[in-house]
Amino acid sequence: MTDLRRHITSIKGEEYLRIHGLLALASDHGLKEIYTAPVELDVEKRLAIFFARASGSRGSYCAHAVADPSSLRGKLLASWVQVAESRAVARALRHYCGIGASAEGQLPGEAHENPRW
Repeated sequence: MTDLRRHITSIKGEEYLRIHGLLALASDHGLKEIYTAPVELDVEKRLAIFFARASGSRGSYCAHAVADPSSLRGKLLASWVQVAESRAVARALRHYCGIGASAEGQLPGEAHENPRW
């Protein structure tokens, strides 16, 4: 089993599991596939909505996520499409693993001004 302590980060006094930790944990629990697809990509509005599905021995778990400039800061501002996809994957992995807390990549704007990943 994966030692998740090395995949935890602290933001504003709260601990969050990084997406790499979620992936490692899901792999430990039979994850076989992650599928993503854009639901909406609007370049003019810089809006991205993604769907993600995590599938494996525990079943299939789905999630959606959105990113736009108002939800991002700093270096992440230019990566709004990737952020939306990563947020959707993180949510699907949390569902797959049965984790109720938010993953680091799902936090809104200012929490990411100085990302540690």
